[in-house]
Parts: sequence; structure tokens; C-alpha cells
Amino acid sequence: SVSDGKLLDGGVKLLKKVRSG
Repeated sequence: SVSDGKLLDGGVKLLKKVRSG
């Protein structure tokens, strides 16, 4: 669903933030 896509995108952005430190 659309909300699932938003959650997935949000998770990816969070992971990138954590990895960039």
C-alpha cells in the first residue's frame, strides 16, 4: 500500500542517517 511505501522510504532514510553518523 501507499503507507507501506512511505514507511519503507522512511526506514531507508533513517538507515542512511545512522550510517553517515
